[in-house]
Amino acid sequence: MNRKLKRFSLPATAAAVLAVSLGFGVVPLAAVAAEAKQEAPRQLSQESASEQAGYPVKLPSYLPKGYYLSDLVYVKDLGQVLGTYFRNAGGNAAYLRIKKAEIAKEVTGLTEVTFTKGKAYAGKRPDEYGDMNLLLWEEEKGIVYQFTSGLAVDELKKMADSVGVGTPPTPPDQYEIVSDTQEITAEKAAEWLGSPLLLPTKQPEGAIISYSYTKSDNEESVTVNFNNPTKPDDRFFIDIMKGDIQKEVGNVPYIDGKSTVKEIKLANGTTAYACQYKAWSPTDPNLTALQVLFWEPSKGVIYKTFGFKSIEEYVKIAESVK
Repeated sequence: MNRKLKRFSLPATAAAVLAVSLGFGVVPLAAVAAEAKQEAPRQLSQESASEQAGYPVKLPSYLPKGYYLSDLVYVKDLGQVLGTYFRNAGGNAAYLRIKKAEIAKEVTGLTEVTFTKGKAYAGKRPDEYGDMNLLLWEEEKGIVYQFTSGLAVDELKKMADSVGVGTPPTPPDQYEIVSDTQEITAEKAAEWLGSPLLLPTKQPEGAIISYSYTKSDNEESVTVNFNNPTKPDDRFFIDIMKGDIQKEVGNVPYIDGKSTVKEIKLANGTTAYACQYKAWSPTDPNLTALQVLFWEPSKGVIYKTFGFKSIEEYVKIAESVK
């Protein structure tokens, strides 16, 4: 059953992080803003983005069902316009990058393909974007557009075909979107998991625990939220999913061409994996990455905890799961 889900229900610091993947999967492209040594980019209209970039910023009029434009920013130090397209019910997002560049210097490792506008380049760059597909083309002389997403290349071509053609769809209310996420009880969470739900004994003082179930594309997960309303910075989450932990290790995106994954032995001998997801926050200029820890408390069940705490704190949380 669908419900209205407050998109920015995270604490203030988390809500301010633009386009950071907090679930399982790949870090969105807009997070490259962390590389720029500047004030945080602002959410822009298409007209304002064009004015700041110094060239017309064109957006797609076709989006896959349920998708909407979440963020549009101009990152001055990078000289790039970055757009993020989310899907209401979760699943694969799509990321648009627009910049002045020579197309010949941008297509290394990609394969030439055709679409209605002529020539484009498609492929993958695992060191930068994990398993996501890329579609790159020159929309006008010297202006290169790039879509990056887990969506199929053919779907990205449809979006590229529609760039600058027709009127871009109007985003829904940014603070209230339909999602296939629903609040559930601890009993329902255990029923979905098929075994008792193991929780950490290390929790924020006075924590209020809530549970939600999300289904998107072919993925299901339960999120456990540990929240103290009087101390929002103590809040943390555990995402629980069924799957192959080695596959999750392989899905962790690289940062600056390098893997951030490190093995950590928990006190009970379980191997956990610490990594980082690139991020930036307009309220915290020192933030460049979220700390993430995931492990298997039982075979085929993956726990992932994440946020703004240190890895050492997440290790303590993981070791207290019983």
